[in-house]
Amino acid sequence: MRLQAQREACLNVIGAAHDLSERVYPALLEILRSDGPAETPPDFLKVEQAAIRAAVDRLELEGPTEVIPLAHEIIEAARGIDEDCMMEIPALESIYRISGGLVRISRLFNLSKELTAEFSEEITENIRNAIIDHDSDRIRTTLQPVVDRRYITAFQAHEIATCRWDYLVGVEGGIHHYLDDARMDFTKAAHTILAERQGSRRNWLIGRLSQSRGEHQSPRGRWTFRWRRPRTGASSGRPGA
Repeated sequence: MRLQAQREACLNVIGAAHDLSERVYPALLEILRSDGPAETPPDFLKVEQAAIRAAVDRLELEGPTEVIPLAHEIIEAARGIDEDCMMEIPALESIYRISGGLVRISRLFNLSKELTAEFSEEITENIRNAIIDHDSDRIRTTLQPVVDRRYITAFQAHEIATCRWDYLVGVEGGIHHYLDDARMDFTKAAHTILAERQGSRRNWLIGRLSQSRGEHQSPRGRWTFRWRRPRTGASSGRPGA
């Protein structure tokens, strides 16, 4: 029962960390779509972070104790995501302003209907292609007409030109890279420890089962014998039986 409780405690930590990683991008979208402040709100990912802390609390009660330090690294990595997102909000707001929605710039990047209605197709296509190509200088140049007409500010144009888009949306790790690494380290360590304990438990059970069946090992060799009740009657070898 204790081994099962430890396994469940480890799975809870892994699941909570995974859930937070999955929630980062949708949570950022929610901030931008609500026209919120240029920083992460006080309740940003707090539910997910609380779930991780609760899972680690249970782990500290159930064990295995060897992976508790790795679980605390998960907590620290989750806390760091909040700070990283706060730093990247200006870039997200800026690119959201011209896109009307967040998408990876390494894929097809679409501009907002408001922007395409406001400016010529030549200008908007130049902007879109420059963003897809990750060309910072071209992005600044193609956005200049948009800045001149005060659709966006020069600061926003700079943020769009230098936006680390794949990082922000979590491609190949991205903004939650350290959390994913911490979760993987924890998972590997927990698997190894629990597998070892499962093997020890299995060997112990086999030993107990062997003893309950009356099997014993000879001190002179690795063979077993069974205690048998002496036979009675003719087979016992007693005279007159």
